[in-house]
Amino acid sequence: MIEFDTSGVDFVAISAHKMGGPTGIGCLLVRRDAMEQMGPFMTGGSMIKRVSTEGSTFHEGHAMFETGTPRIAEAIGWGAAVEWLGQFDMGEVHSHINEIASWVAEMMHGIDGIRVYGDPSRDDSSGAVSFLHESIQSQDLALLLDEGGFAVRTGHHCAQPLMDALGVPSTNRASFWIYNTMDEAEAFVSHLRYVVDRFSEKS
Repeated sequence: MIEFDTSGVDFVAISAHKMGGPTGIGCLLVRRDAMEQMGPFMTGGSMIKRVSTEGSTFHEGHAMFETGTPRIAEAIGWGAAVEWLGQFDMGEVHSHINEIASWVAEMMHGIDGIRVYGDPSRDDSSGAVSFLHESIQSQDLALLLDEGGFAVRTGHHCAQPLMDALGVPSTNRASFWIYNTMDEAEAFVSHLRYVVDRFSEKS
């Protein structure tokens, strides 16, 4: 749970697709004093208070940044996702995700050539397991996992400075969420072990 008003931060960005909602929509929480220092960076319908041949004035607050036709369908979809999530205890969801991610990471430590980055067993973990094989390029590994029916993210994960600090160009990332099961995690680890064993036999 994030208590934005007492967090001490100026902005919090939220993505709908991270909540099981549609892509292409999100929101930005902004402290009032920070909002008062901001100005529009795009112009369009809905954010204009008045336009004349001499100039224009804009609405204040959040309306200043909401230009053009709103993403109505996406907002409705996001609302449905929020209602759906409301039936779950987020503490239990977090524990479920961490249990799966921690187990997967532990199993990966036993697979030759696989290095796990981070510690999914931490209480503040997000349920993602970042990993890399010492000799299988991350994109190739992702394609081989995809052949087994497992989708992983590959690349620098919008964290190139971290990749530079780790000395790697990219990693693979398996992310677990509310709908994933231990059976799926076991199948994933089994296929990853098969892929690595198969590669090792060819090397």
